[in-house]
Amino acid sequence: MPIVDDASYNSLDLGHNNLENNDDETLTEEDISNLIDLLLEDDTYIFDFIELDDDNHNTGNNGVSRVEFANQVSIQNLERIRIHENPEQSSDLMCSICLEEFLIGTITIRLPHPCYHIFHEHCITRWLNMNNTCPLCRRTI
Repeated sequence: MPIVDDASYNSLDLGHNNLENNDDETLTEEDISNLIDLLLEDDTYIFDFIELDDDNHNTGNNGVSRVEFANQVSIQNLERIRIHENPEQSSDLMCSICLEEFLIGTITIRLPHPCYHIFHEHCITRWLNMNNTCPLCRRTI
């Protein structure tokens, strides 16, 4: 089974060709937004993967773990934070899912102890609908 199916590859290739034909060689906000939408299409994440289960719990036929996702109640109970000023630490300046900066007034979600990573609300909600781990440190939520 291929890692990337032909339809996804062709879509990514088409997007690459469209960007290659851009004479000024800069990505517009619309280009980036379209690329993110393409990568997230059909709930597919470029960084999503199935982890091997060391304890052989929850495994399929070939020893690969089934991906578990967070339930809606646990997602709704996560701490929401509205950005009121520029974050002090450079690592807190952007969402590591979409790689966009946090703007003043943006609603973010901070994951619980021990990681406390912060993401745009819509980015992490979409991630947690398919996974039950932090996308950065892989700790279970």
